[in-house]
Amino acid sequence: MRDDKWIAYLILGIIAYTIVLIYLLEQEPILANQINNSVIIGLLLTILIKIK
Repeated sequence: MRDDKWIAYLILGIIAYTIVLIYLLEQEPILANQINNSVIIGLLLTILIKIK
């Protein structure tokens, strides 16, 4: 049951992140790319920490 809430929050976060990134891509493409790269690096680091 607790796993379901975690997945729901994850999906909501992905939707919000996508909306913000699309808005920023139209306004400030360089800033949006920096944010996107930072999020990808953060997710990869999180995955590496979870594996160990």
